[in-house]
Amino acid sequence: SREPGARVGGKIVKKSSAGHVHLSPALDSWWNNGLKAGRPFAIGPGLHWQFVWLAFTIAFYALLSLVFPGGIRRCGDVLVQRPGAVIGTSILTMLGLPVLFVLLIVSIIGIPVALLLLPTGVMLGVLFGQAALCGLVGRGVSNDRLHPVFAVLVGAVPFGLFALVPLAVIMLLGLASLLALGCVLTVLFAAE
Repeated sequence: SREPGARVGGKIVKKSSAGHVHLSPALDSWWNNGLKAGRPFAIGPGLHWQFVWLAFTIAFYALLSLVFPGGIRRCGDVLVQRPGAVIGTSILTMLGLPVLFVLLIVSIIGIPVALLLLPTGVMLGVLFGQAALCGLVGRGVSNDRLHPVFAVLVGAVPFGLFALVPLAVIMLLGLASLLALGCVLTVLFAAE
């Protein structure tokens, strides 16, 4: 440590705050301003990439609602109309995915499915469901007067702001991801 205004004749080496692991300045800033406080999204020097990622994610949600407006609406509506089914599906999915993964790995033929298709399908399901949750919030705020794209954009604002709250964002992100996947699976497998 050095006093402000002190002159150093040699090279200044900044020790990483993550212990003995040396991180890049952006990752070190992310650790100090975000992860250390329990929030994966943080404001600080060198963290502009998080805002780019957030903007890209919200734009992707808006694109999904533009391409699949009916699906986004159905996924959001199923949470309101059948919350028990969505929560049950979410819990069963959380319990069943590891079992399905192991069964696919054990059957040699299922290895590509377990390593490629299953994670991709889950990730796409979560993204689609999160877009639906943002759309549901946006429709609720606007009394269902907005186009699905604008409803998703409006609904993403509270989630983005909530992401700055330490520790709460981890619980919210986990719960929202689980409910999002439950919404999508409930709509996919519900008897019409």
